[in-house]
Amino acid sequence: DEILTQNSIINGYRIAHGVHGPSTGPPVVLLHGTPSSSFIFRGILPVLTAAGFKAHVFDLLGYGLSERPWDMDVDTSISGQVAILSGLLRAWE
Repeated sequence: DEILTQNSIINGYRIAHGVHGPSTGPPVVLLHGTPSSSFIFRGILPVLTAAGFKAHVFDLLGYGLSERPWDMDVDTSISGQVAILSGLLRAWE
């Protein structure tokens, strides 16, 4: 099964993400570290969804299946990802 099934433009960048589990389940957001991707959650996603959670996953800007900015001045550090996460939280409601 695919982990990332959708793409959204957040702050001008394409971010790969996915939502798994029941639509009415309590939400949980999984954040990977660097250098990594959401693929690390492949084993825990089935456990979370079976427990009734609605799991949100995404690849950080510059990692995994998300866009890698051409501009080397774009901040892809962990603190630079806050705006991306904030945009996704708004999109996910």
